[in-house]
Amino acid sequence: MKKILIIGPIILISILLFVYFNNTNNNSINENVNNSSILNNESLILPGLALSENQRKYIWDIEQKATELNSFGLKNLKQVLQSNKMKDLDFLLMNDFSASIPNQMKEINLESSSFNSSKLQSIDLNYNIVDKVSFLKWIRLKSSNFVNEPKVKIKFSKLEPVDRDNYDGYWKIKLKINISGKSNFGFSEDNYIFLTTIKKPEPVFISNGNWIKSIIVVHYNTSSSKNFLMTDNTFDFGVDISEFHDNWKSPANRTIPNTGGVYSFDYNKDGFIDLLIDDVTHYRGFILFKGTKEGVFKNSTDEVGLPPLQSPSLVAIADLDNDGWEDIIIGPGLIFKNNSGKNFVNVSRSSNLSKLGNLRETQNFSSISIGDYDRDGLVDLYICRSSPNPDGGSWINGKMEDNYETQLLKNEGNFIFEDVTKKANAFGEKRSVFTTVFSDFNNDFWPDIYLIHEFGNGILLVNDKKGKFKKIMIAEFASDFGSMGLASGDFNNDKNIDIYVSSMYSSAGTRVISNLKENSFDKKVMSELKSMVRGSQLYSNLGDLKFEKMADKYNLASVGWGYGPIMSDLNNDSWLDIYTTSGFVSRNREKPDG
Repeated sequence: MKKILIIGPIILISILLFVYFNNTNNNSINENVNNSSILNNESLILPGLALSENQRKYIWDIEQKATELNSFGLKNLKQVLQSNKMKDLDFLLMNDFSASIPNQMKEINLESSSFNSSKLQSIDLNYNIVDKVSFLKWIRLKSSNFVNEPKVKIKFSKLEPVDRDNYDGYWKIKLKINISGKSNFGFSEDNYIFLTTIKKPEPVFISNGNWIKSIIVVHYNTSSSKNFLMTDNTFDFGVDISEFHDNWKSPANRTIPNTGGVYSFDYNKDGFIDLLIDDVTHYRGFILFKGTKEGVFKNSTDEVGLPPLQSPSLVAIADLDNDGWEDIIIGPGLIFKNNSGKNFVNVSRSSNLSKLGNLRETQNFSSISIGDYDRDGLVDLYICRSSPNPDGGSWINGKMEDNYETQLLKNEGNFIFEDVTKKANAFGEKRSVFTTVFSDFNNDFWPDIYLIHEFGNGILLVNDKKGKFKKIMIAEFASDFGSMGLASGDFNNDKNIDIYVSSMYSSAGTRVISNLKENSFDKKVMSELKSMVRGSQLYSNLGDLKFEKMADKYNLASVGWGYGPIMSDLNNDSWLDIYTTSGFVSRNREKPDG
């Protein structure tokens, strides 16, 4: 258990060490300085180490306490929550326990015959301080009535002594609790965020209860539904997923992080959505499923003349010749022209796309966004690339290796393209970019481009209407670190297009970084370190190319390792919802990572 729990901190501390070697000019000391004086002075740095001995020891001590807290105190808390007997929380609360509960007026409630939800509006909160009895009554009222033992997940992104120099005193912890399962209503889920004061997290103090001194309720939301929003009917609709690679059913040595994708379009314009699914292990590389009026999909790959390809990992759907029929770009830049919905014709030999975009070499780590940046009636292509080699790009320097820059390809017609990246000032400046989006972010009717960045700051390319882009940052400090996906849309219906970026999030990493002193590194490096663990972000477009970060307000940051989000109205209420996949490579379907 301990080995598993400290993997995250080990990675973060390794990064801290690496930061030092990339910033050695910031700190140096005389070799003759006495070691004992160094240990007593946190402003001095030992040669070859990122942090002073005191700071390194402090972080390791915190993580040791985190392991003990997980193994003992939180284990007891989880058992109480699983028993669905909130009155048993009394066992864990100290006699002089107190809680700060938000005013009821700050609650948002939604109710219908099939769904109900209650959520704390996390702005301008007023608190009432209550005793143990009143808190237990409050949480019983907020909790769902689970009929069976619910699933309980507890994470904590903050742990530190109230007094940094006194380990034996009280400690502060930020708890995130998720409880879900069958309820009297149907299916329910409760989420709480508590800032909690506890006894020193050692087994002798927390194993036998009576260790929680106080709680501040930062956030809560409870929701219940008679049915799930979605059900898995894949096979019923004619798609046999057993044809595709499944990491859960494959041995560990055949684990593949990115196996393919799903692309929807109506290639024959019959009013029914069709699907193209590519898969790196499928014997023919991809399948085109035609939607039918019966509501099922039919494999029409051979029928429309699409040949097998070996492990195609790049797909884009676009009407490249402006004839009203969507064409297919796939694999190493091959183009299949849509022949009025009857079949597809390979026109790759008459196109320069594969060579111009270097797609034979880069298709495995490239993606293509579609937009008519110059409004000439022909859609253009923006090719972005993420770092293909873990050792090639740098999370510290904020750049990936040479030779893999983003490209803007202008569509000249007849499947011929011109690389206008330099002319249009559309370089990604060596950002590691998983995806981009064309959208009009300043309401001038000209498409702009937003690029996320795996290693730091994303960037917005603002269209100047004259064939060039002006680059602006939408966040003051480092943002988009660890970004794996991107979606745009007007989530608050204010007629400005907003941006959602799904990124990696780590509770352990957040905890480690939060325990660094602000002067551990210079301001820029500290900003980058904090961005590494910040998680996903929602940028609200305020107009005039000004954006506000909203992830914390809406509790969207800590969704795990986020990939491929969408913004879509999933319940037909005229408001965009956000859906994002989460996790990396799970070995167990019942215990997914992320």
